[in-house]
Amino acid sequence: TLADAIVETINLMESSQCHEEGIIGVPSGYHELDKMTKGFRPGTLTVLASWSSEERTSCALSMALNMAVRFHDPVLFFSPGMAVTDLVLRMLSLMTGLTLSELRYSSSLTKEQRSKLNNCIDKIQEAPLYLDDTDNVDIQHLRAKCRRMRMDQHICMVIIDGLWFVANPGEWGCSHGGEKNAKMIAMHLKSLSK
Repeated sequence: TLADAIVETINLMESSQCHEEGIIGVPSGYHELDKMTKGFRPGTLTVLASWSSEERTSCALSMALNMAVRFHDPVLFFSPGMAVTDLVLRMLSLMTGLTLSELRYSSSLTKEQRSKLNNCIDKIQEAPLYLDDTDNVDIQHLRAKCRRMRMDQHICMVIIDGLWFVANPGEWGCSHGGEKNAKMIAMHLKSLSK
């Protein structure tokens, strides 16, 4: 009923953690985005799109780092298309300003760069950021992992880098077009977000 929805909304408003500047959800760390959205709130599905998958991954990782490192909000980051070690390299690059090449061949780093790198490694290790690089993840795996992590680690944000890696062959397959698959995935993810 509408009365139940109003009570639930009021409870949500009262229990929302206010981070800064009126942010009532999980802040992204991007000031302008947070000003518009007031943070990401429970039960919402937000899709981040980009022409380049590298740009999207970089932006999503940056938000995940901000959420976990700066604001200490537990985040679960699914990246079926990229190994955890590659994700960590990208996070370290974002945090230190060093290029991926410099990090891969770290023997040439200066003492100052190495100190900054070690500091960032410590911050990432302490952050409530959980990475999953399971290939061809299906909705059931996502749902089970999210529930378990919600109970065990109190995650408040789930990021999936690459919707096309999410599959549920029991319900749709290659016979459907990409648009239909995207709609089915979005429908399942929306139900998962609640």
